Amino acid sequence: MVLNGLPARLRWLGLWLVFLLVSGCSVAPPNPPETGPVTPEQPLPEDRSSESAPNTEQESAQEVLPAGVISGQVSYRERIALLPGAFVRVVLIREAVKAEPPVEIAEQIFHPLGQVPFTYHLKFKPEDIRSGFRYVVKGQIFSGDERLLFASKSPVVIEPLGPDREIDLLLMRVPVTQQSHMKPMTAAVSRVFQCGDFAFGTRTGIGEIALYLPDGVLVLSQVRSASGARYEEGDTLFWMKGDRAMLSYKGTLHSQCVHNADRDARDPHERRPVDFRAVGQEPPWLLEVVSQHNLNLITEYGQKRVQLPEPKVIYRPDSVTYRAMNGADRVSATVRSGACQDSMADKIWPQRVSVWWNGRHYQGCGEFLQP
Repeated sequence: MVLNGLPARLRWLGLWLVFLLVSGCSVAPPNPPETGPVTPEQPLPEDRSSESAPNTEQESAQEVLPAGVISGQVSYRERIALLPGAFVRVVLIREAVKAEPPVEIAEQIFHPLGQVPFTYHLKFKPEDIRSGFRYVVKGQIFSGDERLLFASKSPVVIEPLGPDREIDLLLMRVPVTQQSHMKPMTAAVSRVFQCGDFAFGTRTGIGEIALYLPDGVLVLSQVRSASGARYEEGDTLFWMKGDRAMLSYKGTLHSQCVHNADRDARDPHERRPVDFRAVGQEPPWLLEVVSQHNLNLITEYGQKRVQLPEPKVIYRPDSVTYRAMNGADRVSATVRSGACQDSMADKIWPQRVSVWWNGRHYQGCGEFLQP
């Protein structure tokens, strides 16, 4: 039995030695990750420790805006800080179709915190959206005195009742010579009406209008009207519809009045009809003269402004000079006939203008605006 069992024992001993040798050569990795059993149908798990698992329900809730809301950011490329008091205006407009004028559906005005970009949330009533019209969103940034600083180069088309209502607005800088009041605007807006040789300024508010007449200012209250807007105060009556108007004042009826946009003041503080305007560049400047009332000069991108009362007019054979002073401020503007090209606009002006203000000299182009 010994001879017969010896080979079997040797075989078992050889297998045991091989097992020990193999076990001694393998090194187990410390703390292996628990990835579960791996089968041929299950690939090795990828390392996504730096990624967080998406929450599909949460992301969907954040992307879908509630009905009646348009949201986005307002920004501009220029590295210019806004001064305190500046405000942002975002508006949803139904564009004109045939005989129907454009209509502002909703408006948001807010004072931003810090600098661009600014987040807006424009709310509107879905029932105000009508089929067959095109709707656009545009943005504006105004200074504290309502001077337009930045504006949308072109409005952004939007479907207000559709799902894509996140609109970012990139605004363009408005040259100082083109800065004006908010247009269109639901509350206050200034316009000049021309009735033949007679002209006057208006400033509409909620339920009232101020008339800037040659001999003073009158405030009229709005009354019921079958068509257009009608205002009355004592014996004075003013009615307007679109660009047409009628004024009854001191027993005289001015029935053929039209909006004269050329005489609308670009200086946001001026309400009366402008009689002479001049512009220049490097640096940009704007001069507006209201005869017997004010001379207004704006320079340095609107950062410097002076308004001087009752400018004097000196007529010479080859020139006209406006002079005004108030305390230490003195302005003299000399106007001579001659074609003048504005480098920032595709326009040939009929007059060349030289302006002196407290030792500073400005040259540019201008024109007389009285009919």
